[in-house]
Amino acid sequence: MLRAHLSTMAEASSKILEGVFVDDRTAVKKPPSLSSAQVLRDLQSRFKDSKTFQPLLHETEQKEQDPGQGRSKRRKISRDNVFKMGHGGTLDPLATGVLIVGIGRGTKHLSNFLECTKTYDTVVLFGKSTDTYDVAGKIVASAKSGHITKQLIEQKLDQFRGKIKQVPPIYSALKINGMKAYEYARTGKELPRELESRDMVVDQSTEAPEEDKKAARKLMKSLAGTEGKPEPEDSAAQQTKNDDQEATPSKEELNTMAPAAKAVLHTHDIPTLCESPADAPAASFRLTVSSGFYVRSFAHDLGVACDSFGIMTELARTRQGDYTSLQPPPADLIPCLTYEEFDQGEKVKKAPPVIKTTLVKKTVSASSPAAPQRLSATPKLGSPLTNGHRKSTTPSRSKTPVSRQTSKEPAERVKKEKAVVTKRSSPAATTPRFLSEDEEEEAEQPKKRARLEDPLDPDRNIADDAAFSNEQDAPLQMIHAYDIANDGLVEHQRNKYATFFTALAADEDDAPTIELRYPGHAQPERYQLVKPSSDHSDFKPITEIFDNIKMVADTYLLGSDSLKLFSEADGSGLYQKAYKFLRDGEKSRVGAQTHFISVIDEYNAFIQQRREDGIIQDSLHNMPSVPLSLVEHIVKGQIYARTVSPQVHLVRQYEGFSDNVYGELLPKFLSKIFREVGLKSTHTFVDLGSGVGNCVLQAALETGCEAWGCEMMDNCATLAELQAREFPARCRLWGVKPGPVRLIHDDFLRNPEIDDVLKRADVILINNQAFTADLNDKLKLKFLDLKEGCRIVSLKYFRHPHHVIKQANVNDPVNVLEVKEMHRYSGMVSWTDDPGNWYVQTKNSSELKRFLRSLPG
Repeated sequence: MLRAHLSTMAEASSKILEGVFVDDRTAVKKPPSLSSAQVLRDLQSRFKDSKTFQPLLHETEQKEQDPGQGRSKRRKISRDNVFKMGHGGTLDPLATGVLIVGIGRGTKHLSNFLECTKTYDTVVLFGKSTDTYDVAGKIVASAKSGHITKQLIEQKLDQFRGKIKQVPPIYSALKINGMKAYEYARTGKELPRELESRDMVVDQSTEAPEEDKKAARKLMKSLAGTEGKPEPEDSAAQQTKNDDQEATPSKEELNTMAPAAKAVLHTHDIPTLCESPADAPAASFRLTVSSGFYVRSFAHDLGVACDSFGIMTELARTRQGDYTSLQPPPADLIPCLTYEEFDQGEKVKKAPPVIKTTLVKKTVSASSPAAPQRLSATPKLGSPLTNGHRKSTTPSRSKTPVSRQTSKEPAERVKKEKAVVTKRSSPAATTPRFLSEDEEEEAEQPKKRARLEDPLDPDRNIADDAAFSNEQDAPLQMIHAYDIANDGLVEHQRNKYATFFTALAADEDDAPTIELRYPGHAQPERYQLVKPSSDHSDFKPITEIFDNIKMVADTYLLGSDSLKLFSEADGSGLYQKAYKFLRDGEKSRVGAQTHFISVIDEYNAFIQQRREDGIIQDSLHNMPSVPLSLVEHIVKGQIYARTVSPQVHLVRQYEGFSDNVYGELLPKFLSKIFREVGLKSTHTFVDLGSGVGNCVLQAALETGCEAWGCEMMDNCATLAELQAREFPARCRLWGVKPGPVRLIHDDFLRNPEIDDVLKRADVILINNQAFTADLNDKLKLKFLDLKEGCRIVSLKYFRHPHHVIKQANVNDPVNVLEVKEMHRYSGMVSWTDDPGNWYVQTKNSSELKRFLRSLPG
């Protein structure tokens, strides 16, 4: 049977399996007791004698033997690693189920499977808690469990649906300061910091049938027998000292160890219990979750929610992407290869499967394995960040994007750039390795991008409590969506907007105006249900309605409340319902407009109720930082769209190659800058040459700092003033409290207010990409008055990275600066896609003082 799957690809290409495993069959069903690393070793052992893999084996040997092939220093490969192989998400030895396997260059695509939704079947036993949150750990606590009923569990499950916060277990593979969490636990070392909660998405959380719980009920009596047994003092050290066979081998020893001996280290005894069932409640669950979800933490947290404890006793990954371990497999899913099929070898004849041209399918969402695959209910209405932006909102980028093949950038920079531009929908964390696993398993896996953690700001108060007060002040001064998108606007002697719903009943208006509530201030916003007549880059009011609903669901609500607004899995969210009626309107179905408005009314009532309940306000108070997605939506998607976009032509009326050339730093670049310099709510930020004010507004909203900007160009300053007027109202609508903002229309070299604020500034931003040398020199003199520790961010350096203080240049103003060169990648600035550098210069006079002290006399 195996030969039938392998030989087809051998005939199709000389590059055998240089993708993810075997054409359609990219997954293996992992048996219990084996680590994921040992499964790969088993496959290596079986494949090294396979005729199908001989070309790949030969190519691997040639690469290792030929010193001219690649790097001067090669990684030593273990004796049983006959060729490169990895998996798309590890499974604990206790677990069974889908294990995605990649071979050769196909391992580079395994990260796609880390991102996709997964489905697990698990059994939770209540009443006990272990140090690993599962049956393999040591009991650390007990609690009563007789009160736990099916009704109680079903009631508590609502807390574990939708977008939730989850703290990973201590016995996990998450790295803290370069050391895995489970290594701290095993050695007794104290964690340098607490494990932080992470955003997770649970699309499905259901209780399974009663018969699946019997095995778990057998555990209580056996577990009770192990509780409270004293451990020998310093037992771990004693075992290491007296038992050489169980001592953990070094990495060098592992690389030379025989496969059979290594298999012993990666084969674990799974607890099996034969005693009579104890009177302990247990429940079986099916979970469809996002990447990085820990089922063991779910078991523990569910037990705590039920006023008891819980541990995971069984775990099976039944689905990952399009692959399943269920038998018989659902019609729309691909079955895993089993160990039994491998045992049949290549001699069994079978009709070859159909060869697919695509070896890797990137799956970002999946429904229940037992349910038919649904079509996405997400509307294709345009990117949230382009809503309201004309195609010419910012100066056009290079018409000839950088060619990665001919780029002069270093290979490492280009490699990093490719990693940065791909967004992940959820944390790229695999299922934890928490039992005996060596470092070689980690080396076999594809590299994962490091996730930047937002620094916590204990002084930041994100929630604007005044926005939730029952005693609202005067109406907010704001530009409604209706003001910039209605059927009465005329441009070039034609209406800019047309009615969206055209098939109307007798009692329906042609283009009704509706109101949409926000999570913060009670004042709603007016929208007319229209669409652009011709220029599709114009503001799209209906798209923004959907963007607002999605933003509230993702950022302000958790669990069932979030699913009430957005539930793509079953289409029950208000977002999905509204979109269905929107599509009905596009298909000219009568009544679609009335149904659409009724869904918006239901959304408004729901938001109003959650606002009055205090749920939204509490969510903001618990928010560690303002998400960049919300910052972009407010600043770029709403304020910019209502103020700058309709008049964007004004920013181009300036001389090129002068100090007055206009260009923008894009939101994700600004966010990176703020993190790099550690901008906090207690700091003062100054943007010299602030243009239309985007950087200033983002700094104030994202970090809560006091933000200043100075711009001398008349048109840009006028648009910046419009944005500054809209900014307070938008922040109040979303319930977020920004830092104070001050924008000045003047020359920053001569303005006395700017001179004063520079003396106390903590961070100064200067987009000097197009500044003349004369202007840069004048700015250097300003730096002499800055306080020590002030950071200056620029796109061109003020002090050369290799500048050395000498007696000949001792009076150069840049001698009081220290410089750090940074790299930026594609999508960071508005005027080009090319990568480049940026610089952080810090006011530090100590080097100059040391030099002056070293001079004779």
